[in-house]
Amino acid sequence: MQGDPRLLPFNCELLGEGFRSLTPDAVDDGAPGLWVILHGDTVLLTAAGQLPDVELGDVQGVIVGDWDGRRVRAVRLPDSAVPPAGLVGRPLRAWLGEIEDPRTLTVAGLGAQILHWEAHTSLCSKCGSTDMTYYPGTRGKTCSSCGWAHYPLVLPCTIVLVRRGAEFLLGRGIGWPEDRYSLIAGFVDMGESLDACAAREVQEETGIVVANVRYVASQSWPFPAQLMIGFVADYADGEIRVDEAELEDARWFTPATLPALPPVGTISRFIIDRYALKSA
Repeated sequence: MQGDPRLLPFNCELLGEGFRSLTPDAVDDGAPGLWVILHGDTVLLTAAGQLPDVELGDVQGVIVGDWDGRRVRAVRLPDSAVPPAGLVGRPLRAWLGEIEDPRTLTVAGLGAQILHWEAHTSLCSKCGSTDMTYYPGTRGKTCSSCGWAHYPLVLPCTIVLVRRGAEFLLGRGIGWPEDRYSLIAGFVDMGESLDACAAREVQEETGIVVANVRYVASQSWPFPAQLMIGFVADYADGEIRVDEAELEDARWFTPATLPALPPVGTISRFIIDRYALKSA
């Protein structure tokens, strides 16, 4: 994971040839396998931090794929449900800071994205019908009443490191942990290129104008269904003016004046480590 951003957690490239993604129309014989079990804001894991292979009665779950020869299914338990004995709930986002097994984290993240998609497509967004059927070979759905096609929505979001000589620009989000700073990020607008989005977000949130925006890496981000697209840019003009609706603070830092940084495993930390601290 250290040198290749494609192998960041939540990117399925990390799983290698041992994982095969499957669509809902795949044949499922109901044989025992592994579960991605969501309960409230946590994923239920074994005491060893692995996906469980517990019995869940008549629960069928949603197919995620085959991983190292075992079928993986996902299910969300009601908040009022009592979790199976021996399982421990861990918040998926908090898990990033203590990654014992990034492959398990990645499968759990994929399962969470699939469950989010399923939960938000029980009705046709065009006519409101509940008569939704899967489109063969995909996770897409077609409304049998009006014929409208629905495909999984992945939200593109740019995230950018701005450099000014040895300095780099970081922002602090509202309500973040004490002293935590990260890269400036934001969602892509209609009709906007990725490069333009990166530049706009920096200027809107901090008042800084950038130049020479260039792509460096991307990361799937299941909170709930984003694609974080990473850039590095050069300072061009301006003084910091914080948009207080978006940020609590923004500052120029150097390797000698670091705040608390995002956890290892995030694209933000990947870019900071390689393009700010190492001046790549």
